[in-house]
Amino acid sequence: MIEPDAAYRVPIGKGRMVTETNPGDKSACTIITYGRGVYWAEAAATEFADRMEILDLRTISPVDFGLITERIKRTHRAVIVTEEPVNYGFAQALAGRISTELFEELDAPVRVVGSMETPAIPLNENLERFVLVNESKVRNALVQTLGY
Repeated sequence: MIEPDAAYRVPIGKGRMVTETNPGDKSACTIITYGRGVYWAEAAATEFADRMEILDLRTISPVDFGLITERIKRTHRAVIVTEEPVNYGFAQALAGRISTELFEELDAPVRVVGSMETPAIPLNENLERFVLVNESKVRNALVQTLGY
């Protein structure tokens, strides 16, 4: 059996920091995401470079809540980016856990950016852009969170 290179293997339950920040006296935010969300977060965070960090969960079960806690204690804000519908699922459960267990560390409500709940993804390109997550929706959540 051929083993993949060590750099290719993903440790289960261990997140990684894609970007980090030293907020100093500025307000900052941790974007918590996984999968395609990392790319949307990177694109949206370009104008907030020194105030934004991106945490890639890599796995959601188990979730690296220790790393999430460490980063939120530094930035005091969180935005969760997911592809799933925003009204239920893993991201909403994670937002609830962060809000409950790290309430005293938060300076703003935890925001979840996800897809709209629809029976199917529209075939029309404009409607698809409206329904799915994108860089613009993530940027808007960042603006709201940083401005809180």
